[in-house]
Amino acid sequence: MLREIIRSAEKFGPYFVIAPHVALAHAPRQAGARKLAMGITTLDPHIVFHNQANDPVRYVFTLSATDADTHLKAMQEFVQLLSMGDFYTTLDRAGSGQEIMAYIKSALAMNKE
Repeated sequence: MLREIIRSAEKFGPYFVIAPHVALAHAPRQAGARKLAMGITTLDPHIVFHNQANDPVRYVFTLSATDADTHLKAMQEFVQLLSMGDFYTTLDRAGSGQEIMAYIKSALAMNKE
């Protein structure tokens, strides 16, 4: 899957830099998605992808979904997270992946109520 992400970036440029400081690196599900998953990477130092509106990138997210319905639901939840101001603070201050997962589960559960 990583090869496909790199190939897409080389072919299409930094289209995956979707918001200020945020990149959503992805490839078609046919490239090897086996289950629903999200990866989160914080970058220090930040990286310039030559996307004038949104550089430099601090956060890189990857999304894996096996079908269109799962992909759509995951994207909706991802957009919800990006709209929460304290999400980025949590990413910056978290000492472990478990802290980030706890935040995500709590935040998404509160949005469903």
